[in-house]
Amino acid sequence: MKLLHCITVLAVVVVCTSASAQWIWLDQSGRKVFSDRPPPSDIQETNVLKRPAYVAKQSPHDMGGTSDDADTQQAPVKTGATQTTAADKEFAARKKQAAAAELARAQAIREQNEKIKVENCASARQALMDFSSDGRLTHIKPNGEREFLTEAQIASERQRAQKAVDSSCQ
Repeated sequence: MKLLHCITVLAVVVVCTSASAQWIWLDQSGRKVFSDRPPPSDIQETNVLKRPAYVAKQSPHDMGGTSDDADTQQAPVKTGATQTTAADKEFAARKKQAAAAELARAQAIREQNEKIKVENCASARQALMDFSSDGRLTHIKPNGEREFLTEAQIASERQRAQKAVDSSCQ
């Protein structure tokens, strides 16, 4: 039973250490941030406290290749603070793409709001023209009967329509 308990504890420890964050940096307010993703681009390199351990690629000599193969092989990835990694470049590209998508979405919303504003203005102007006409106006009661509007009701509706034009057509 003790052996099973020890194996379970050992398995939990191994799983927990493998799930630890690979990046540690200080954010703008000075708090430590632990993440499995690179820090945002607004974080200075001096604030990055820990980076993931990268395995450098083997040189052609270690693999038994010739020096001519060195030109076709990629250089090993350095983990220095000033070296930009492929993961950092990919993260920056994805972040730039997300920002462009957000900008396009915001532009579409602005265009839709402008279209709604134009439609509301046209509707308010039409209502004002309807209440400014010299004919008799009616409205339908809740029970379905038609009722003619009095001059006071028409004046009230005309004022309401004018306020709608003033607020919608700026």
